[in-house]
Amino acid sequence: MRLDNNQFGSAGIEKLSQGLAQNSSLKVLCLQYCGITEEGGQFISHILTFVRSVLETLELRGNYLRDVGVCDVLSGAKRSKALQYIDLFDNKFSETPQVIDGLLSCFTENTRIVKYNLAGNDITDVGAHKLIQGMISLSHLSDVIVPERCSKTVWEALENQLGGKKGKKGKKGKKK
Repeated sequence: MRLDNNQFGSAGIEKLSQGLAQNSSLKVLCLQYCGITEEGGQFISHILTFVRSVLETLELRGNYLRDVGVCDVLSGAKRSKALQYIDLFDNKFSETPQVIDGLLSCFTENTRIVKYNLAGNDITDVGAHKLIQGMISLSHLSDVIVPERCSKTVWEALENQLGGKKGKKGKKGKKK
C-alpha cells in the first residue's frame, strides 16, 4: 500500500493503524512524506506488532518522527514477525542514547530485518561507530545506510562489518 505524500500526519496514522494493526495480508507499507510526527510512532508500532502481520517493508522517509517517535517505531520493529526492511531516511532523529539503544536492540533482537536506511538524520561518526560496534557478530545485516555526512572511515568500517560484498565480483575464468 503506497500512501506517500498524503499529509494526514499523526492523526491520520492513528486512524490508519486501527485497520492495519490487524491486517494479515499487507506486505509493503509506504508512508513517505506524510507529515507523521513523534506522536505517530506509537501507532506505527501497533501496526508492526500484530501477531499475524506479514509486513516485510516499511518506508517512512521524510516524516517528523524525531527521537521519541523513532524509538516507538523501533520498539515495534524489534517485535515484528516478518519485517525485513525499514526506511527511516530523514525523520529528524539524532544519536541520543535512547535512539542508539533502540537501533542496537532492533539489530540484535530481530534478525529478520536485514536492511536499515538511517541516512538524512543527525547521526555523526560517534553514533555510527556505536552502531558498527553493535553489529559485530551479527551476520544477518546486509545493508545499513548511515548519513552521508559520516566520514570515509565510518563508511569503510561499515562496509567491512557488513561483509564487504558490495560491488565486488568473483573471478571468472575459462574452463579447461
